Amino acid sequence: MNTTAVLFEDHTWRGLRPLSAGLPVYEQRCGLFNTRERLELVHRPGVLLCRAVLEALHGETPWSVGPASLHAVDNCG
Repeated sequence: MNTTAVLFEDHTWRGLRPLSAGLPVYEQRCGLFNTRERLELVHRPGVLLCRAVLEALHGETPWSVGPASLHAVDNCG
């Protein structure tokens, strides 16, 4: 079974301000790695869902970004 991880932000990102003002919550470091990097270490594919204003900040990444990517993954399964 091939599963897809979905990293998303909900309304609780405001509780992590000011750190989360310019960076998605799943990109916040907790120790050596952030959540996305931890999943990459175990070769887990995924989709990133964050606030629209931060989507443009994602550079080159093997992860799909945005809600349209989530629908594409859902239709393939």
